[in-house]
Amino acid sequence: MASSDGVKIRDIVSKSRSNFSVGITMSRAWKAKQIAKALIEDGVKKGFTTSCRTFIGVDGCHLKTKFGGTLLIIIGRDPNDQYYPIAFGGLIPVFEELFERVEHILYLRHLYVNFKKKFSGGTQIKDLMMAATKATYIQSWDAKMKELKKLNVKAWEWLSGIPTKA
Repeated sequence: MASSDGVKIRDIVSKSRSNFSVGITMSRAWKAKQIAKALIEDGVKKGFTTSCRTFIGVDGCHLKTKFGGTLLIIIGRDPNDQYYPIAFGGLIPVFEELFERVEHILYLRHLYVNFKKKFSGGTQIKDLMMAATKATYIQSWDAKMKELKKLNVKAWEWLSGIPTKA
């Protein structure tokens, strides 16, 4: 039962007759199969709920200091009941200082939204920007960036100003 949901009712009836010398009806076999499935699924559900972390906090606030800005953060709890940041936005320099040993990455969707606001140049610029950001080798990144520079120098300058890994 646990390994295959495709167990046929007729197989249950014939195996109960041959293995246990008990004759059961098709409806009884169907009911037994339903009970067995419920027991199996209940164990999976209980295992998931006991081991999963039920706390993920999402918060955002507008900062009313002289620096201003908006802080968005998602936090979770690890198995040692310690809080840790899952994702954050705004105040990037502050987080880089506080979490200096954590790898910082940019989300491509947000990067593209900012890119699109500044350079609404159609699909060709968008495709080059996407190809450059998804490049896995420095040579392919350089080639796409050169194409972008030929098409739009300001877009190339903006994208070149974003820190990359070498």
